[in-house]
Amino acid sequence: MNKSNSNAHILALALMFGSISVSSDSYAEIPDADGVIHGCYKAQSDESGNFRVIDKAAGSTCKNSEILLHFSQTGPQGPTGPQGIIGPQGQQGAMGLQGPQGLTGPQGPSGPQGSQGPPGASTGGRAFVASGPSNVGLSSETRTIVSKQVPAGSYIISFNGYFTSGGSFAGIRCVMRVGGVLVDDTKLWFLANQDTEIVSMQGSYRNFGGGTILVECNESSGIALWIENSKLAAMQVADIQ
Repeated sequence: MNKSNSNAHILALALMFGSISVSSDSYAEIPDADGVIHGCYKAQSDESGNFRVIDKAAGSTCKNSEILLHFSQTGPQGPTGPQGIIGPQGQQGAMGLQGPQGLTGPQGPSGPQGSQGPPGASTGGRAFVASGPSNVGLSSETRTIVSKQVPAGSYIISFNGYFTSGGSFAGIRCVMRVGGVLVDDTKLWFLANQDTEIVSMQGSYRNFGGGTILVECNESSGIALWIENSKLAAMQVADIQ
C-alpha cells in the first residue's frame, strides 16, 4: 500500500480513538514488512483517548500508560466467488513432434487352430516300385521280368536287374513298355559264359492314362540265362518337358 492509503487508514483510526499522532519519519516502515500497523492507545477519563502509530521494527514501544494495538493492513480473505462461465474453445494447436517408439509388448496367446484347407493340386512325387522274382530263367520265348500297375499321370521309369549266363555268349534283348508303348530297348547284346552283368533301362511317359508298366526280356541263342534282384521304379511327376 502507498503512503496516501496508509494516511487514510491512520485518519480513520484517529476518528475511532479521538486523536492520533504520527512522526513523519515513520512512514517508511509503516506498515511493517508483514503488512501490520502498530500503535499505542492511551485512554482518557472522559472516554476519549489518544492513539499514536509507532515503528516497532525501528524499536519504538508503547509507554506504561498505553496499550499496544496491532492492525493488519490486509483484510481477511473473502469467500470464494462463484465459478465463471466456460470460455470458448481455443484453436487447435500445432501437431507435436513424434515421440520415440515404445517397447515391444509381450507376445499374445496362441489363437485357435484353423480349419483344414482343401487339398492342393497334385504335383506328383508318388513312387511305384515292384521287384521281380529271383532266379528267373530265360529262353527264346519273351517273358515279363517285372511289372507294376500305376494310376494316370506322367512318369519317369527305371529298371535294374542282374543277368547271369549259363553258357557262352548268351544273346539277350529287353524292352520297357508303358501301356504297351515301347519307351526303351536294350537291343540285342551278348553275355559271356558264367558272366554276370547289371542291365539298366530308363524311360519316361507323359500323360499316361493309367495301366501297366513292365519290362520283358528273351534269350535268342538257346543259352541258359538267369535274372536276379530285378527292380522297376516309376516316379510320378507333375509334368515332363
